[in-house]
Amino acid sequence: MVSWKADSRKVITKQQEATIAKSAMAQKAKGVEPTAMLMKAMCPAATLNPETGEQFTDKVILEVFKTRCYDKDPDSPWQCLPAKCKTALTPELKAHRATWGGTMLEMNHHRGWYHRHVVWMDPCNTIVPGRPKTEFDQKMASYGKSSRWISGDARDDSRNLRSGPYTNKTLQWGDKRVWWYIFLTQGKVHVEVMPEGWSQWDGQAKVVAMLPGIFKKMLGRDATYPDHVFTDRGRGYYHPSSGTIHSEYLASLTENGLAPWAGEHSKWQPPDLPDVIAAARLTWYSPSGNRNRFLEKRRRAKHV
Repeated sequence: MVSWKADSRKVITKQQEATIAKSAMAQKAKGVEPTAMLMKAMCPAATLNPETGEQFTDKVILEVFKTRCYDKDPDSPWQCLPAKCKTALTPELKAHRATWGGTMLEMNHHRGWYHRHVVWMDPCNTIVPGRPKTEFDQKMASYGKSSRWISGDARDDSRNLRSGPYTNKTLQWGDKRVWWYIFLTQGKVHVEVMPEGWSQWDGQAKVVAMLPGIFKKMLGRDATYPDHVFTDRGRGYYHPSSGTIHSEYLASLTENGLAPWAGEHSKWQPPDLPDVIAAARLTWYSPSGNRNRFLEKRRRAKHV
């Protein structure tokens, strides 16, 4: 193997660099993560040192990545960076989101319409620990993945390690799962704990029956209540395969004078709609332009 010192005179030719860069970008476009080892296998001639007849070191090939490879603009070459904490989307899901967004725009509802007519709701759950191990795991999970103060000789100590990825999702023996609902309408948020034994599969109709009382808590007796319920395609709302609304859920909506936002067939909504709503829902209930408008509203409310 040739050392970096031997390669430092830049023996690699422009043609070899171009071949390696073209292959690396093509592999990434196919969904394969490019590496120096992969390039040596895919481009044996281009990765061969013409003076020694041996393959270039990894450092030479990685330098090609940093100078000749790019995703969109040649003036913005690759860097070895950590991925952002965002969920990657498939091409199909991106297209579904775009179609859904176009449909929403075609409806041409002003933000004031959403403020007046729509309640957004979503079920959540919390695992209450019933044994020391779950309590310990949840405490370790609360530290997240951020940097911590740790001595170099204690990095392998249990106290300085991470928890398992399913700590707050998996119910173990002795633990208890508590379901609760979050509601958002007319700029107000409300959380309601579900009764013991509540289930997503057959409990959504019961939640709808609770909405008149919840609206009174949130908005007062004399307020005009929303008449459209915005949810995802989750359990108890729509059938997972056909996308057809559950009959019990629809009957409860009708009985309480409410309509499902997605209609009786939800396939037109993206399956990851909760992620979309999480980023967009607050903009429905406030004027645009000011990044700190929610904080300012809270400050004004304190002085009224």
